[in-house]
Amino acid sequence: SYFFITRKAISTNFGKIQEFAHFKMEQVNQTLSSLDKEYPLSISYGILYVEQGSTITFDEILPLIDKKMYDCKKLHKKSRE
Repeated sequence: SYFFITRKAISTNFGKIQEFAHFKMEQVNQTLSSLDKEYPLSISYGILYVEQGSTITFDEILPLIDKKMYDCKKLHKKSRE
Protein backbone atom coordinates (compact mmCIF):
# COMPACT_ATOMS: atom_id res chain seq x y z
CA SER A 1 0.00 0.00 0.00
CA TYR A 2 1.10 3.52 -0.76
CA PHE A 3 -0.19 6.78 0.60
CA PHE A 4 0.14 10.26 -0.81
CA ILE A 5 -0.70 12.90 1.71
CA THR A 6 -0.46 16.60 1.01
CA ARG A 7 -1.00 19.44 3.42
CA LYS A 8 -1.66 22.06 0.76
CA ALA A 9 -4.16 21.56 -2.00
CA ILE A 10 -2.99 21.87 -5.58
CA SER A 11 -6.29 23.54 -6.36
CA THR A 12 -9.26 24.74 -4.34
CA ASN A 13 -11.48 22.47 -6.46
CA PHE A 14 -11.31 18.96 -5.00
CA GLY A 15 -13.13 17.57 -8.03
CA LYS A 16 -10.18 18.53 -10.23
CA ILE A 17 -7.68 17.08 -7.75
CA GLN A 18 -9.65 13.83 -7.59
CA GLU A 19 -9.97 13.68 -11.38
CA PHE A 20 -6.22 14.23 -11.78
CA ALA A 21 -5.39 11.54 -9.21
CA HIS A 22 -7.71 9.02 -10.91
CA PHE A 23 -6.22 9.91 -14.30
CA LYS A 24 -2.65 9.33 -13.08
CA MET A 25 -3.52 6.03 -11.38
CA GLU A 26 -5.32 4.79 -14.49
CA GLN A 27 -2.25 5.67 -16.58
CA VAL A 28 -0.25 3.39 -14.28
CA ASN A 29 -2.90 0.66 -14.62
CA GLN A 30 -2.83 0.94 -18.43
CA THR A 31 0.93 0.55 -18.40
CA LEU A 32 0.69 -2.47 -16.11
CA SER A 33 -2.02 -4.11 -18.22
CA SER A 34 0.12 -3.73 -21.35
CA LEU A 35 2.95 -5.77 -19.83
CA ASP A 36 3.28 -9.31 -21.09
CA LYS A 37 2.61 -11.20 -17.85
CA GLU A 38 0.98 -14.53 -17.05
CA TYR A 39 -1.39 -12.76 -14.67
CA PRO A 40 -3.11 -9.37 -14.74
CA LEU A 41 -1.45 -6.51 -12.89
CA SER A 42 -3.25 -3.45 -11.53
CA ILE A 43 -3.08 -0.94 -8.71
CA SER A 44 -6.05 -0.39 -6.44
CA TYR A 45 -6.31 2.99 -4.78
CA GLY A 46 -8.57 5.20 -2.74
CA ILE A 47 -8.81 8.98 -2.64
CA LEU A 48 -10.12 10.90 0.34
CA TYR A 49 -10.23 14.66 0.75
CA VAL A 50 -9.91 16.06 4.25
CA GLU A 51 -10.50 19.76 4.78
CA GLN A 52 -7.67 21.75 6.27
CA GLY A 53 -8.34 22.23 9.97
CA SER A 54 -10.37 19.03 10.22
CA THR A 55 -10.06 17.22 13.53
CA ILE A 56 -10.23 13.77 11.92
CA THR A 57 -7.33 11.58 12.99
CA PHE A 58 -5.21 9.25 10.89
CA ASP A 59 -6.78 6.32 12.75
CA GLU A 60 -10.20 7.54 11.55
CA ILE A 61 -8.99 8.21 7.99
CA LEU A 62 -7.36 4.82 7.48
CA PRO A 63 -10.56 2.70 7.44
CA LEU A 64 -12.27 5.22 5.12
CA ILE A 65 -9.47 5.21 2.58
CA ASP A 66 -9.04 1.46 2.95
CA LYS A 67 -12.69 0.92 1.99
CA LYS A 68 -12.24 3.09 -1.10
CA MET A 69 -9.18 1.06 -2.08
CA TYR A 70 -11.04 -2.24 -1.68
CA ASP A 71 -13.97 -0.88 -3.72
CA CYS A 72 -11.47 -0.13 -6.48
CA LYS A 73 -10.00 -3.62 -6.12
CA LYS A 74 -13.45 -5.18 -6.53
CA LEU A 75 -13.98 -3.17 -9.74
CA HIS A 76 -10.68 -4.45 -11.16
CA LYS A 77 -11.61 -8.02 -10.30
CA LYS A 78 -15.10 -7.66 -11.79
CA SER A 79 -13.69 -6.21 -15.03
CA ARG A 80 -11.54 -9.34 -15.48
CA GLU A 81 -14.48 -11.74 -15.20
